[in-house]
Amino acid sequence: MKKIFILVLLMFANVVFAGDFSVYKLENGQTVVIQEVKTNPIVTVDTWIKTGSINETDENNGVSHFLEHLFFKGSTNHAPGEFDKILETKGAITNAATSKDFTHYYITIPSKDFDLALEMHSDMLLHPLIPRKELEKERKVVIEEIMKDANSPNTMAYDNLITMLYTTHPYKRKVIGTADIISKIQRDKILEYYNQYYNPSNMVTIIIGDVDSKSVIEKVKKDFCAEYKKPVKNVFPKEKPLTTQKKNTTYFDVQTGYMLIGFRGTSIDDKDSYALDVLSTILGDGRTSVFYRKIKEDK
Repeated sequence: MKKIFILVLLMFANVVFAGDFSVYKLENGQTVVIQEVKTNPIVTVDTWIKTGSINETDENNGVSHFLEHLFFKGSTNHAPGEFDKILETKGAITNAATSKDFTHYYITIPSKDFDLALEMHSDMLLHPLIPRKELEKERKVVIEEIMKDANSPNTMAYDNLITMLYTTHPYKRKVIGTADIISKIQRDKILEYYNQYYNPSNMVTIIIGDVDSKSVIEKVKKDFCAEYKKPVKNVFPKEKPLTTQKKNTTYFDVQTGYMLIGFRGTSIDDKDSYALDVLSTILGDGRTSVFYRKIKEDK
């Protein structure tokens, strides 16, 4: 069945209605997706920032993940510790994640407390304080994560694969960064990176749950009010084609073997990428995959 898209020009936003959700493009450049789900009195607000380790350098590698921690340490309108304390009393679930291409932050909360959640969510993302005292505390926490990660067989196998696949493209860098960089990076460098990429024009906010779309979009406009800033578009070096098979074996004191097999795909906007997604699922995704059955069950 074909979906019908109707484009409506509003005073403050362009909105596209598709199926049972609405997509808005605000004047500040922010994309907002709203879907009403009235079956339960809960709502999730989830903002995705179009940056991750791909936009980092050898001098600030790990800053996106570091910021993920620091955003929860106080903002213009909320003191350090207040964010978690208030939302926990409302029964909310809140968390974040960082990858090579994006970082996202979300809150799931009873819909009666949506206004509070959105205000705190936007304040955290647009007005973080990054206090020096909290920064130093969190620096130690992130370094502990890095050390723990370094002793994980799964991480070691993944890092070995990435090292072979990427030598010049920024995908070669670890999302979590290195202890050396995180232990030294200064607050002004963290803020410099934040100001470059954490703008509404570089954000997609998704709101799903027991809400009214018309009232919600007005609240988003109010809480995420900011001037439009043109998003940064970086051009990354291309890797040379892989012409031979590469292998990397690491011996570690564990009782289980870990194996990863990877291949370069097409450009992200190439239609063949969908076929390769299907192929990778058939070959290696889950217990019914060819790889799992041949290696673990048959052999």
